[in-house]
Amino acid sequence: LEIILSLNTAFFRKGGYVFDRKIIFKNYLKNYFLIDLLTIPPYLMGIWFQNELFSLLFVIRFYKTKISYNNFKEFFLFGDKLLGLVEFSYLLLQVLFITHFSACLWHMLGMSFHTKGIRENWLFDKGLVDATWGSRYVNSFYWSITTMLTVGYGDITPINGSEKTFTIVVIVFSSWLFGYTLNRVGEIFKNMFK
Repeated sequence: LEIILSLNTAFFRKGGYVFDRKIIFKNYLKNYFLIDLLTIPPYLMGIWFQNELFSLLFVIRFYKTKISYNNFKEFFLFGDKLLGLVEFSYLLLQVLFITHFSACLWHMLGMSFHTKGIRENWLFDKGLVDATWGSRYVNSFYWSITTMLTVGYGDITPINGSEKTFTIVVIVFSSWLFGYTLNRVGEIFKNMFK
Protein backbone atom coordinates (compact mmCIF):
# COMPACT_ATOMS: atom_id res chain seq x y z
CA LEU A 1 0.00 0.00 0.00
CA GLU A 2 2.81 2.41 0.87
CA ILE A 3 4.51 1.68 -2.45
CA ILE A 4 1.32 2.53 -4.34
CA LEU A 5 0.96 5.76 -2.34
CA SER A 6 4.62 6.65 -2.95
CA LEU A 7 4.17 6.18 -6.69
CA ASN A 8 1.16 8.53 -6.65
CA THR A 9 2.49 11.27 -4.38
CA ALA A 10 4.23 14.41 -5.56
CA PHE A 11 7.60 15.16 -4.01
CA PHE A 12 9.57 18.33 -3.32
CA ARG A 13 12.68 19.14 -5.31
CA LYS A 14 14.64 22.37 -5.90
CA GLY A 15 12.03 24.70 -4.45
CA GLY A 16 8.92 23.14 -5.98
CA TYR A 17 6.70 20.11 -6.15
CA VAL A 18 7.08 17.52 -8.89
CA PHE A 19 3.78 16.09 -10.19
CA ASP A 20 4.98 14.26 -13.33
CA ARG A 21 4.35 10.53 -12.78
CA LYS A 22 7.42 9.44 -14.75
CA ILE A 23 9.68 11.62 -12.61
CA ILE A 24 7.90 10.43 -9.44
CA PHE A 25 8.47 6.82 -10.52
CA LYS A 26 12.17 7.49 -11.26
CA ASN A 27 12.54 9.26 -7.90
CA TYR A 28 10.97 6.28 -6.11
CA LEU A 29 13.26 3.83 -7.89
CA LYS A 30 16.31 5.98 -7.09
CA ASN A 31 15.56 6.76 -3.42
CA TYR A 32 13.14 4.24 -1.94
CA PHE A 33 12.85 1.06 -4.01
CA LEU A 34 15.99 -0.61 -2.67
CA ILE A 35 14.96 0.13 0.92
CA ASP A 36 11.52 -1.38 0.34
CA LEU A 37 13.00 -4.34 -1.50
CA LEU A 38 15.37 -5.10 1.39
CA THR A 39 12.86 -4.65 4.20
CA ILE A 40 9.44 -5.83 3.14
CA PRO A 41 10.25 -9.54 2.53
CA PRO A 42 12.02 -10.02 5.91
CA TYR A 43 9.18 -8.19 7.64
CA LEU A 44 6.61 -10.50 6.03
CA MET A 45 8.77 -13.53 6.91
CA GLY A 46 8.85 -12.32 10.52
CA ILE A 47 5.06 -12.22 10.58
CA TRP A 48 4.75 -15.56 8.77
CA PHE A 49 7.26 -17.42 10.97
CA GLN A 50 6.40 -15.39 14.10
CA ASN A 51 10.07 -14.56 14.59
CA GLU A 52 10.98 -11.04 15.71
CA LEU A 53 14.51 -11.28 14.31
CA PHE A 54 13.25 -11.10 10.73
CA SER A 55 11.24 -8.01 11.60
CA LEU A 56 14.36 -6.20 12.83
CA LEU A 57 15.43 -5.61 9.23
CA PHE A 58 12.37 -3.38 8.96
CA VAL A 59 14.44 -0.78 10.85
CA ILE A 60 16.33 -0.09 7.61
CA ARG A 61 13.22 1.81 6.52
CA PHE A 62 14.14 4.55 8.97
CA TYR A 63 16.65 5.66 6.37
CA LYS A 64 13.62 7.26 4.74
CA THR A 65 13.46 9.72 7.63
CA LYS A 66 16.81 11.16 6.52
CA ILE A 67 15.42 11.81 3.05
CA SER A 68 12.26 13.35 4.52
CA TYR A 69 14.36 15.47 6.88
CA ASN A 70 16.45 16.80 3.98
CA ASN A 71 13.27 17.64 2.07
CA PHE A 72 11.91 19.37 5.19
CA LYS A 73 15.03 21.54 5.47
CA GLU A 74 14.94 22.40 1.77
CA PHE A 75 11.23 23.27 1.84
CA PHE A 76 11.40 25.68 4.78
CA LEU A 77 14.77 27.31 3.97
CA PHE A 78 15.62 28.01 7.60
CA GLY A 79 18.08 30.70 8.64
CA ASP A 80 21.36 29.63 10.27
CA LYS A 81 20.17 29.84 13.88
CA LEU A 82 16.82 28.18 13.32
CA LEU A 83 18.44 25.54 11.10
CA GLY A 84 20.87 24.83 13.95
CA LEU A 85 17.98 24.25 16.35
CA VAL A 86 16.26 21.99 13.81
CA GLU A 87 19.47 19.99 13.26
CA PHE A 88 20.07 19.71 17.00
CA SER A 89 16.49 18.45 17.50
CA TYR A 90 16.94 15.91 14.71
CA LEU A 91 20.20 14.72 16.27
CA LEU A 92 18.49 14.35 19.64
CA LEU A 93 15.69 12.33 18.04
CA GLN A 94 18.25 10.08 16.36
CA VAL A 95 20.01 9.40 19.67
CA LEU A 96 16.67 8.72 21.39
CA PHE A 97 15.68 6.33 18.61
CA ILE A 98 18.97 4.44 18.95
CA THR A 99 18.44 4.27 22.72
CA HIS A 100 14.87 3.01 22.19
CA PHE A 101 16.04 0.41 19.67
CA SER A 102 18.76 -0.78 22.04
CA ALA A 103 16.17 -1.04 24.84
CA CYS A 104 13.86 -3.09 22.61
CA LEU A 105 16.69 -5.47 21.70
CA TRP A 106 17.64 -5.81 25.39
CA HIS A 107 14.03 -6.62 26.27
CA MET A 108 13.74 -9.06 23.37
CA LEU A 109 16.92 -10.80 24.51
CA GLY A 110 15.58 -11.23 28.05
CA MET A 111 12.19 -12.45 26.80
CA SER A 112 13.79 -14.96 24.43
CA PHE A 113 15.50 -16.66 27.39
CA HIS A 114 12.29 -16.57 29.39
CA THR A 115 10.26 -18.21 26.60
CA LYS A 116 12.89 -20.96 26.39
CA GLY A 117 12.50 -21.58 30.12
CA ILE A 118 15.97 -20.28 30.97
CA ARG A 119 15.85 -18.48 34.31
CA GLU A 120 19.33 -17.05 34.11
CA ASN A 121 18.51 -13.66 32.55
CA TRP A 122 18.06 -10.06 33.60
CA LEU A 123 14.23 -10.17 33.59
CA PHE A 124 14.09 -13.09 36.00
CA ASP A 125 16.89 -11.63 38.14
CA LYS A 126 14.94 -8.40 38.63
CA GLY A 127 11.58 -10.11 39.09
CA LEU A 128 10.16 -8.49 35.96
CA VAL A 129 9.06 -11.63 34.11
CA ASP A 130 5.41 -11.15 35.10
CA ALA A 131 5.55 -7.35 35.19
CA THR A 132 3.54 -5.24 32.77
CA TRP A 133 4.94 -4.52 29.33
CA GLY A 134 5.33 -0.85 30.28
CA SER A 135 7.33 -1.67 33.38
CA ARG A 136 9.64 -3.98 31.43
CA TYR A 137 10.09 -1.30 28.74
CA VAL A 138 10.95 1.40 31.30
CA ASN A 139 13.54 -0.92 32.85
CA SER A 140 14.92 -1.78 29.40
CA PHE A 141 15.12 1.89 28.48
CA TYR A 142 16.80 2.63 31.81
CA TRP A 143 19.38 -0.10 31.08
CA SER A 144 19.95 1.34 27.62
CA ILE A 145 20.46 4.89 28.92
CA THR A 146 22.82 3.82 31.72
CA THR A 147 24.79 1.62 29.33
CA MET A 148 25.11 4.35 26.73
CA LEU A 149 25.93 7.21 29.11
CA THR A 150 27.91 5.57 31.92
CA VAL A 151 30.30 2.72 32.44
CA GLY A 152 29.09 1.61 35.86
CA TYR A 153 26.04 -0.47 36.70
CA GLY A 154 23.90 -0.66 39.71
CA ASP A 155 20.60 -2.39 39.53
CA ILE A 156 20.13 -3.83 36.03
CA THR A 157 23.06 -5.95 34.88
CA PRO A 158 23.63 -8.62 32.26
CA ILE A 159 23.40 -12.10 33.78
CA ASN A 160 24.29 -14.65 31.11
CA GLY A 161 26.92 -14.74 28.38
CA SER A 162 24.59 -13.53 25.61
CA GLU A 163 23.48 -10.53 27.66
CA LYS A 164 27.09 -9.69 28.50
CA THR A 165 28.11 -9.93 24.83
CA PHE A 166 25.20 -7.72 23.81
CA THR A 167 26.16 -5.21 26.50
CA ILE A 168 29.74 -5.10 25.21
CA VAL A 169 28.48 -4.40 21.68
CA VAL A 170 26.22 -1.61 22.97
CA ILE A 171 29.06 -0.06 24.98
CA VAL A 172 31.43 -0.07 21.99
CA PHE A 173 28.75 1.36 19.70
CA SER A 174 27.82 3.96 22.33
CA SER A 175 31.43 5.13 22.52
CA TRP A 176 31.35 5.81 18.79
CA LEU A 177 27.90 7.43 19.06
CA PHE A 178 29.09 9.69 21.89
CA GLY A 179 32.02 10.95 19.79
CA TYR A 180 29.81 11.43 16.74
CA THR A 181 27.19 13.31 18.76
CA LEU A 182 29.75 15.64 20.34
CA ASN A 183 31.25 16.36 16.93
CA ARG A 184 27.83 17.09 15.39
CA VAL A 185 26.83 19.37 18.28
CA GLY A 186 30.08 21.29 17.82
CA GLU A 187 29.43 21.65 14.08
CA ILE A 188 25.84 22.75 14.65
CA PHE A 189 26.81 25.47 17.14
CA LYS A 190 29.73 26.58 14.97
CA ASN A 191 27.36 27.05 12.01
CA MET A 192 24.75 28.79 14.20
CA PHE A 193 27.18 31.44 15.46
CA LYS A 194 29.32 32.16 12.40
